Amino acid sequence: MDVSEEPACQNKKVDILFLLDSSSSIRDVNLKKQINVVSLMIRRFDVGPHKTQVGVSIYSHQYIPIFKIGQLRTKTEILYNMKKIIFIGGGTKTGKALEKVRTEAFNMGRKRPDAGKILFVFTDGQSSDYEKTREEAYLLKKSGVRIFVVSIGLNIDPVEIRDIASEPSKEFIHNEATFDAVMQSTEILTRKTCAAPMQITPKDQTFCNATQPTDVIFMISRNRFGQWKTNKILQAASEIIKRLGAGGPFQIGITFDDCPADQDISVGSIDDTNELIERMKSVQSRPLSSMFRRIHEDIFSSGGSYSSTGGDTRKVAFVFIDSTVELHEPDLSDEIKKVLLDGISVYAVAIGEDIHMPLLYRHIAKGDNVIKVHSYDTLEDSLPSRFTSRICTRTFSSAAFSL
Repeated sequence: MDVSEEPACQNKKVDILFLLDSSSSIRDVNLKKQINVVSLMIRRFDVGPHKTQVGVSIYSHQYIPIFKIGQLRTKTEILYNMKKIIFIGGGTKTGKALEKVRTEAFNMGRKRPDAGKILFVFTDGQSSDYEKTREEAYLLKKSGVRIFVVSIGLNIDPVEIRDIASEPSKEFIHNEATFDAVMQSTEILTRKTCAAPMQITPKDQTFCNATQPTDVIFMISRNRFGQWKTNKILQAASEIIKRLGAGGPFQIGITFDDCPADQDISVGSIDDTNELIERMKSVQSRPLSSMFRRIHEDIFSSGGSYSSTGGDTRKVAFVFIDSTVELHEPDLSDEIKKVLLDGISVYAVAIGEDIHMPLLYRHIAKGDNVIKVHSYDTLEDSLPSRFTSRICTRTFSSAAFSL
């Protein structure tokens, strides 16, 4: 046995991919330091066709595999090829890189299905495709890949890092101030890597079952959206409910708007053509503020039809917004403030590219309380993972909107 090998790594059947950050903020000197860290770790592995196999890729705005998992069979070959890595620069498309890792490097059709699967992600900043990063990390973890994140410096986003890494965070996230400091941690990182396949960690698809009791209301402007859009929202909500699990701590409800009854036009009640046309054009769906008034006064009130029992139950409202929803109505902010004062957290699902986002941030929700989705067609695929990343794994607060 090579004396440099870590005893915990002996005879471990595991596939490991190292994903190195080669974006412009890294610079060539820090890419080389990543290479040195990974090289020191590989020296401690028990590499072999039936033991540990290693792959290395780099990423920025593009994803470049240096060598695939199992392509090189000995440490000597691996370490020699590590020296060939060239800095590429560019933006930080972490989500795009994780998608390539999922569909190519860890494709489930590969050999050694019984081997443990581990991904190491190095980063010194934030991704430019944040939502895709969260979604792809979720899919990787759901498929059985354990993800370690080595984050360096002050420019990282702690929430994004937690979204990428496996649980528990203290085992799978390694933060350092500098790349030089990471060099001093190779022994710890190697030991954790080799122990990871034996750990029992929470599964991402059932992680919500360990959370506190939560009442969730989906708020849908059915009369404004129409049947097709409403069905798309309900399909996405159904997928979310599947992930939360039946019989767990979540109680789910849906509230729709209703057209005001006094807008009905009785047959023959108007015999002036121009007046009839004007009345028809003026018919409107109930404003968004009325939906918030309803959940404040009825649905989330004590004894409301959707209310759970227990004083520690958190209450969450998810409102769906597209470009057809009025965001500057005068009563909207006041009604949302009342909802927030009741301890209800408000999240906005913004669908489409034409929404006036400054108004949405000003009147409804801010920051992580806004989930952006490109279109109704992508809602079912993209919303559930973004929903669960917020409601299952983060500290909840009803003060996300400034009063």
